[in-house]
Amino acid sequence: MLAAVGAGIGLGSIWRFPYVTGANGGGAFVLIYVLAAFGIVMPVLVAELIIGRRGGGNPVRSIAQLAREAGVSPLWRYFGVIGMVATFLVFSYSSVFASWAVPYMVRLGNGAFANASPDAVRAAYDAFVDDPITLICLHGAFCLVVAMLVAQGLHDGLERAFKILVPLFIAVLLGLVVYSGLNGALAATAQFLLRPDFATLRLTGVLTAIGSAFFNVTVGFGIMMTFGAYLDRSANLTRAAAVIVAADVVMSLLVGFAVFPIVFAYHLNPAEGPGLVFVTMTTAFAQMPAGQVVGALFFLLMTLAALTSAIAALEPLVAWAMERHGWQRSEAALGFAAAAWLLGIGINFSFNVARDIHPLSAIPIFARATVFQVIDSLTSDGLIPIAGVSLLIFSGWRLTPDIVREELSPISPFWLKLGNLLVRWLAPATLLTIVALKEL
Repeated sequence: MLAAVGAGIGLGSIWRFPYVTGANGGGAFVLIYVLAAFGIVMPVLVAELIIGRRGGGNPVRSIAQLAREAGVSPLWRYFGVIGMVATFLVFSYSSVFASWAVPYMVRLGNGAFANASPDAVRAAYDAFVDDPITLICLHGAFCLVVAMLVAQGLHDGLERAFKILVPLFIAVLLGLVVYSGLNGALAATAQFLLRPDFATLRLTGVLTAIGSAFFNVTVGFGIMMTFGAYLDRSANLTRAAAVIVAADVVMSLLVGFAVFPIVFAYHLNPAEGPGLVFVTMTTAFAQMPAGQVVGALFFLLMTLAALTSAIAALEPLVAWAMERHGWQRSEAALGFAAAAWLLGIGINFSFNVARDIHPLSAIPIFARATVFQVIDSLTSDGLIPIAGVSLLIFSGWRLTPDIVREELSPISPFWLKLGNLLVRWLAPATLLTIVALKEL
């Protein structure tokens, strides 16, 4: 459970949620995000946990096992492959940004940004991302650490890591929320995050909110299916899903209350984009009292979140390689980490030597997209919703009612019918609408 919660409150909540919320106007975006998390993402999560625990293996194997049990086509397992591809891509590019947090934590901690002007902070960031060799080395080191943790095994590696990382993450986050509330613009933040203004929300913002809910809770990847395989038979899957989603929503909002009071207090731009934590937040830390300590703690928080996300993302890939090809755990962990590092070279180049290269410029929607932007769009707007829809259709229309009842027991007939309605109709229709509108 700690691992599943850790996956859900990882880098998506710390790095991605603040900047997409700031870019899409705040409160209305948050409301859509919360509704999507409970109304759409949670049924997908329950479906993943059912398939994972019943199948008892990696996503591809679990789907194949349940397809045989339900007497349907074995080709359904290929939707598990889509989720695995999405997992690898997300691991590849999220670990890039995760590796950036460590040097920022060190530089803030040693006073390198003390009293630095906004222009100086921006110049330092530009110089940092303009150095591809340093970025590639940092990314390689981060991938190696994650691989070494996963290679230790389920109990000595994952379980031990999450028992330490998740409580430490929560403690640091709560400390930053208290500090920001006492020293920042708390009232402005509450209005920005909790008061919906739909005049500021465009259709693209609605789609991003729903896609972000999938990304942050890490459903559609197969990650939660793998952790479902590790859950005890006595675990209540509906309750587990509710805890995971609620933890993600609460942690995302707490991150907002840690970040935006500082942003507003120092009259910074909440719509900075991906550079929000590296430029906007660092600018504030450079000027505020105790900014050296608070800034180092913030990037420690980001590092912890990145580790939980990365460990959770690598585990399904390792489980697949072990079960499908008989690899040793250490070989699989190092192999996928190395592959992610190689792809990360292109992602890192997107911010410097290849920033003007647009690999899919022949496709109108990718005309100006860098390698990073292409991968981000393909995963959050394409592969993840497609894998999510397929899982919903498979679990809602192909699994027998007996399998669902056995896995969700005890559950009242009312909630079983409501869940069936969501899984069969509402959630797939919403996701298909997102995919269709995204293409317009």
